[in-house]
Amino acid sequence: MYLLGNPDHYTNHSFISLPWRRFVHQVEIDTTCNKIHTLYETEDDLIQIKKVNGNYVGLSPVINYTRRPKEFEDLCVYDWICLHRSQRIVKTNYDNDNDNNGNLSDVDEHLETLRKAEQTCPVEIPINCSRPLHTHPLYPTHVYHCVHDKSDIVANFIGGTLPRYDKGDQEYYACCMLTLFKPWRTGNDLENIEDTWNSAFTASLFSDQQLELMRNIQMKHECRDAWDDFSLQQSK
Repeated sequence: MYLLGNPDHYTNHSFISLPWRRFVHQVEIDTTCNKIHTLYETEDDLIQIKKVNGNYVGLSPVINYTRRPKEFEDLCVYDWICLHRSQRIVKTNYDNDNDNNGNLSDVDEHLETLRKAEQTCPVEIPINCSRPLHTHPLYPTHVYHCVHDKSDIVANFIGGTLPRYDKGDQEYYACCMLTLFKPWRTGNDLENIEDTWNSAFTASLFSDQQLELMRNIQMKHECRDAWDDFSLQQSK
């Protein structure tokens, strides 16, 4: 079935990839952490180079989140990944599927070009859609909206195993949980200069659903511990 291009499994949930290390890495850079963890890049979390209107721009889930529309200011990373959808809103005379000069254009020049195109071709924003910040590479051509129900949408954490709260680097655990479950545009929104990640995490309030997600993350570690203990007993 899979080789024929047909679905190879069926489920009543939709799974969306969440490359969590990329977001945490950005927060660590923003806050000039003393220890910035190594980012292990995979096919799923590399920056995507996309050709838009004859120009190349770099896109990533982090850019989409940190430059999301102001209307979605209060969304955390987890909710944003699950809920947001994008769509194209304008087709201009500047569109060109063939890159004549073969050079990568500067993002600022690219945005200016698209803004000029927008002036000659008025844009009608669809209902319930919002434009990202002006600094977003796709600002002139795309809008975002959020679905209302995420009960059947699950974020699939990719990029390695999330840390646990009872072992290892507690500062890193606190940083990861704040990154995933509190709204931010830069890492400085999550931690004051005088604070530690632990103190910022302890002072934060989380929804019942977010607390349940944290418990599920921890439960996965505990299940692995139980499996390792069982395997050890079987080997004796």
